[in-house]
Amino acid sequence: MPQTVPTQRLRQANAFIQSSVYAGTIIGASLGGLLISTVGAGWGLAVDTLGFALAAPLYYAVRTGMPQGETGYSFWQALRYGWQEFTVRS
Repeated sequence: MPQTVPTQRLRQANAFIQSSVYAGTIIGASLGGLLISTVGAGWGLAVDTLGFALAAPLYYAVRTGMPQGETGYSFWQALRYGWQEFTVRS
């Protein structure tokens, strides 16, 4: 959040995000239960998948103040390093 919002608006942005998370949890669970009870679990998963597919390009479009590639690693190097760190922990 600090990379996307000016410092003076950070408190309001965090409050908005938390309110959205709580509202989304309540509304999403209600709509999910309604969808599954009316059309079935398979269609419910299909709608959930569609939601993630629509959110991916929006997430990619978020601009931050940090330039890309600042770590000095390529995507595949960072992925390999992250996987190694993941596998060494139980």
